[in-house]
Amino acid sequence: MLRYLMTRQAPVRVTDVAAELRLSVPAASQYLRTLNSRGLLKATRRSRHVFYELQSDPTLPSTEALLQALRCALGARDKSAESVFKDLTGFTHPRRVALLRAVAQGAYRVEDMRNRIAASQRATLRHARKLVHRGYLVKHKDGYRVAKPRSRFAQTLMKIAMASH
Repeated sequence: MLRYLMTRQAPVRVTDVAAELRLSVPAASQYLRTLNSRGLLKATRRSRHVFYELQSDPTLPSTEALLQALRCALGARDKSAESVFKDLTGFTHPRRVALLRAVAQGAYRVEDMRNRIAASQRATLRHARKLVHRGYLVKHKDGYRVAKPRSRFAQTLMKIAMASH
């Protein structure tokens, strides 16, 4: 949906997005409202139609940086939407963000990480594995360390996650 919106020079109606992406109008509307609530789209009502365009919300921190990173990642020929999605899912749970911050602050061992994020050992390990799989953490013999993400997009996501509170 974001890739589609990036190719448009003017705001588009929900019905146009639905038709182009083969979604129902209610589903397209819901996805667009979600992206709008995250500060990535601007919505404008004209009569009975709502138009959307890519535009960061200046009142939400980091949305401009995220939108610019998404434009680069989704516009890159060698970056698939699936790899962008995989990068994003590193940060879809607040405990993963908290875990990443904890490791960056020196909580390398599972027990230290678990205490910092107030989670069970099982949940801590599950989140750590997801962060390793996505390239945000690396496992060492003595615990975990923060990794340098491979793509500029993933680096931007990590920077935003580490900066936000």
